[in-house]
Amino acid sequence: NIPVVDILTPSPATSANSDAVTQTITRTSNGARLDFTTLTDADNWVALGLTYDDASTTGTIEYTDLSTTGSLVIGVKSTESRLKFEMIDTSGNTSAIYLDGVTGLDQYYTIDLGNLVGNADLAQISNIFVVAEGDNKTGTVEITYLTQSILLSADPSATINDLNIPVVDILTPSPATSANSDAVTQTI
Repeated sequence: NIPVVDILTPSPATSANSDAVTQTITRTSNGARLDFTTLTDADNWVALGLTYDDASTTGTIEYTDLSTTGSLVIGVKSTESRLKFEMIDTSGNTSAIYLDGVTGLDQYYTIDLGNLVGNADLAQISNIFVVAEGDNKTGTVEITYLTQSILLSADPSATINDLNIPVVDILTPSPATSANSDAVTQTI
């Protein structure tokens, strides 16, 4: 029951407290996966989570209002048996609780928001993270937050004869491109 606005909001996000962490994020069919390595450093941590903030809006931090939500359900699996569930508000305040008994199999945790420790404003939550803590660790964290898959496999029985995109004429619809940045070059 994580609030989902559209296919991109919330977006998977990562965070770490040190340059002594390597991390790779991958979208999964119903969430995201983080592969990580922490090196020897003081109190390393690495986090996989969700952000409601749109990085393209300078000076504004977007958020979701969880003030009337009693609990959240999130799927978690990891090579770590204990993970921290953490929420961050638009002012940077945090509230958290530890998830124990995490395994490499999908498990669903019901998190009572009234049991979180901290001072995050639940009416302005910009980030939700699952955090792995510790030095000299290599592992994975995977979260499931979408009830419907966002990945679709090809239909092996479909052919060109099954195409059904509405076509008005040779020019409509026209091929088009789109990008999220000026740093992308496109050619049709």
